[in-house]
Amino acid sequence: MAGVGADYNLGNVRLVLDVSYWKGMSNITNVDNRFGNDRLAGIGDSQDDLDLNNIVISAGVLFPMRYLSSGFKTLDR
Repeated sequence: MAGVGADYNLGNVRLVLDVSYWKGMSNITNVDNRFGNDRLAGIGDSQDDLDLNNIVISAGVLFPMRYLSSGFKTLDR
C-alpha cells in the first residue's frame, strides 16, 4: 500500500483528501477449480488469474466537537 494525503484548516473545520494504491500480491482464483463449472465455459467465461489492485480516493470534513462552544477562538486568527 502506498498513498499520499493532505489536509487544510479552514476556520474551525479541517478538509482532508487522501489517495492510496493497494497492490494485491496473491492470486485470488482457485486454480485447481478454475474449469470445474462448465455451464459458462461455452461462452468463454472462465476465471483468469485475478489480483486485487485498488485505487482508493477519500475526502472528508472534520468537525471537532470542542469547536462548538461559543468561547472557542480558531488558530487561524
